[in-house]
Amino acid sequence: ITYRLTTSSETVKTNISLVLPLVIEQPNLLTTLLFGHHALQILLNALRTRTEDAVASLHNLFTTLGVMNPQGNVQVCSHCDVSSMRMESNISFQLDDGSIVHANRESLSHGCPMFEAMFRGGFIESQQATVQITDISSSCLSHLTRVIDQYCVCSLPKDHTTLLEMVTASDRFLLPELTSKILSNVMSTALSYATTADIFEWGVSTGQNLSIAENVPSQVVRYIMVAEMPAAFRVHAIKGILEGKSSDEFCHIATDIIRSCLQSYSKTYKFSCHRMYY
Repeated sequence: ITYRLTTSSETVKTNISLVLPLVIEQPNLLTTLLFGHHALQILLNALRTRTEDAVASLHNLFTTLGVMNPQGNVQVCSHCDVSSMRMESNISFQLDDGSIVHANRESLSHGCPMFEAMFRGGFIESQQATVQITDISSSCLSHLTRVIDQYCVCSLPKDHTTLLEMVTASDRFLLPELTSKILSNVMSTALSYATTADIFEWGVSTGQNLSIAENVPSQVVRYIMVAEMPAAFRVHAIKGILEGKSSDEFCHIATDIIRSCLQSYSKTYKFSCHRMYY
């Protein structure tokens, strides 16, 4: 195998690299072939030319290495009354596009230090009935004002785009606990084969400035490689990522995960072999 990976044509090298994760489980040999003889790089390159075969091979490799789906349990609300959580509106926000979002001044002041300073401090907004607020959509702000004072998953939007904006906005409004909760909801309920590319791209761009999001791309790669779904869905999701602006980042992250997991897999493999003989 090593000889063919060194001397054969590109087509033969690709064929060998595609089949390696399907037939070899010995960790030292896998490490040598994947990294020492560049089979992993060839396999990742094949994602663009032989997508279905390459995705199937990578899925098998991730499974062999024991990579886990990072998705947590889905939170389900069965007892709260959303309407009873909403207080009467007595403050309005005017957004960049001219739209208006109504909210309750007291609940915002109680739940958010930024709004508390705005409404109770010496700022001009404390005397205004309509406050100008920029760089946020009406959908994001309307949902955010509902969960700032009393959080419940049933008050969150189903749209993953709005949820991702809410993560950024809640961090902007100095609400770290709410930021964490909303991001957790994104990863546990909004992440699917259909939203994978959007969430991955968001994680790459946002994670540079928002520390809580820096692991999102890695979690997305782990999810799409090992979560239970039809093969066609997995291929669709990975194609979406590769067609985006962060395709190189996807390959770098996949490589890092494989390299890291090979180390722990090697220890597990040796232990299992030891038990077989003793």
